[in-house]
Formats: sequence, C-alpha cells, structure tokens
Amino acid sequence: MLATLVEEPFDDERFIFEPKWDGVRTLALCSDETLLQSRRGHDVTGTYPELGRLHQQLVALDAIVDGEIVALIDGIPSFERLQSRINLQNKHDVERATKSLPVTYIAFDLLYLDGRSTIEEPLERRKEMLEKLVVPSRHIQVSPSIHSDGRSLAAEVEARHMEGIVAKRLGSPYRPGKRTREWLKIKVTHEADVVVGGWSAGEGSRAESFGALLVGAYEDG
Repeated sequence: MLATLVEEPFDDERFIFEPKWDGVRTLALCSDETLLQSRRGHDVTGTYPELGRLHQQLVALDAIVDGEIVALIDGIPSFERLQSRINLQNKHDVERATKSLPVTYIAFDLLYLDGRSTIEEPLERRKEMLEKLVVPSRHIQVSPSIHSDGRSLAAEVEARHMEGIVAKRLGSPYRPGKRTREWLKIKVTHEADVVVGGWSAGEGSRAESFGALLVGAYEDG
C-alpha cells in the first residue's frame, strides 16, 4: 500500500500519524524462517543477514509484516548510511557490513497472521495485533504512532532531521499495490547545496529518464 504526497502537516481525529522512515520498503514473510521481499518482489534476505531471524521475534506461527529496513544513528534513520548496504553482493562484504553498518527492521503494518489475511481489518486493529505480535529487539521495532496531532509530530521529526511523517486514516483496510488518500505522506523539506557527480539509468516508469543522481555535499568549505 502506497501513500499520496500532500504539502502540509495537519491535525485530524480521523487519522493516526507516524514518522516517515528513510529506508527500504520491505515485506517480512515469517514462518519457520524469514524471507525479506523488496517492493519489486526480489528476495533481499541475503543482503541483510542480521534480519534473517525476525521470525524468532514474532509471537506467531506465521505472519507477513510490512515495514522498512533502516540504518539508525542514535535512533535517527540515515539513508546515506543505508546506501552502503543496499547493493552489496559479495558474501564477505555483506558479513563485514553487518558489523560496521547494522540495520533494523521497523514494522508498521500486518498483512497476514496464523493462516488468515488481515488486510480487511481496520488499520487500528492491525496496529493492535502488530504490537502484540512483535517482541522488540535491536533487529526489529514497531513504528510508534500518535492519534490526531500531526503538526506536533511533524515539528518533532523536523527537529530530529528526519524525512517527514505519514498520516493513516482510521478504519481503513490495507490495499496492496494501491496509492490512496487513506495514507498521506508529508515531507519535511531541507535545502542543501550539492555537486552533481553522476547519474544512474531509470527503470520502470523512469525508464525514459534517469533513476537517481550521485551528489556530493560540501564539508568545511
């Protein structure tokens, strides 16, 4: 399920609000083992071996959890730090990175639990089940959320230099693959002067243009 971008944070009793985690969107399919699946459907378990036992942190026989893989620095996600992990293929490099650049799985939704789909359950019920399901550890946490007060959370994440917030409408089901206004993302904008050093080719809807820029930031002039 995808969020629609809106311009300004807001307060609304029909919504809950949570931080927008600056990481890699990933499904955790957990039973006797853990399979991490990217948004494109690729198996990325081998890229993040420290997350390969998430199933041991769930009070369930089997479950599918939606969340984000992040690299935290003092509790704040750093996508720049995470980028050093995303494309690693060599087993030795991956093993070394698990020690120098550890990652955490931030769980924020529940799609399936013990033989039953939960996507038609209202958002607040899925959140309640997720809280009871996850045993927090350094490898998995549940995303915190607050009710109605989006502006204060936006101010807090801005002070912490995080990416933004996500508003999710109470009572809404989980809509796989759909971008709706039941989930709204609000970014906290930061400006910076950077030097463009290169670019990568686009894929999918960006196949006719570029996918990403490689930029450098100024430090000490």
